Amino acid sequence: MYQKLCFSHIIIPSYKRFCFDFSPLEKVALSLCFQTKTCFDGSVNNMHIVKMSFGFAREFYCNQVLTKVRNWNRSVSSKTLKRLKLSCIEYEQISDTVSFDTPNLVYLEYSDYVAGKYPRVNFCSLVEACLNLHMTYDQCAQASYGDLVGNVTDFLMGVSNVQILHFSDRSLEVVKVWKFGEKSYNYNKDMKKQLEQVKHFLETMPNLEQMILYYDTPSDDDVLEVSKQLQMLTRVASAKCKIQALAQAFIESIASSRPFPDS
Repeated sequence: MYQKLCFSHIIIPSYKRFCFDFSPLEKVALSLCFQTKTCFDGSVNNMHIVKMSFGFAREFYCNQVLTKVRNWNRSVSSKTLKRLKLSCIEYEQISDTVSFDTPNLVYLEYSDYVAGKYPRVNFCSLVEACLNLHMTYDQCAQASYGDLVGNVTDFLMGVSNVQILHFSDRSLEVVKVWKFGEKSYNYNKDMKKQLEQVKHFLETMPNLEQMILYYDTPSDDDVLEVSKQLQMLTRVASAKCKIQALAQAFIESIASSRPFPDS
């Protein structure tokens, strides 16, 4: 039996950086005045973190916040927070809802499993985002049958105005709308449809400066052919947008430089 820890009267109203790691804690009731408010029902398996709010914080880093927690419906709220690093992938636990109300946040590094809904996403000042979105084993199994296991549309719309966006390879699997380059009985028809989806992607992101399409094919000739077709789409994209297709062989070298640890 673990002793219950309670920090109910810690007041740090003007800190600029706050780091907290939940990983060594089994049971904790934590309430940092102006910064963090949590609510527990006394059981680790039914712990609910309701809201994290930050008064004058500028930076917040939190690692492995799930730690055997179930049903963590969470929200992060701050008008002053500038940098946020949040990692929630230690255990395969899914949140029903995740919300961010951080209008002045300029940098976000976020690792998590896909939630059911993102009811509020306010990133109107965000400049750079590093996203590492995962799907649990159960979610992947459901998705294989065509079931909708989560909807990241609202979350991605919230980060759509960033200047720099990093996706981990796991995130690319999550947001993948089609299997580009996958062979089928009607390959030409499918390729045309896939290029139409790329066109739609470019039309809805008028400020995009670069798009690199990873083409799952061992053939350089295939890549050259697709590159020619992609160049025809430049008229629907931003005048500054550079469009490039790369074969599977290039993916590993690019992935090795991504800002995410292997997981």
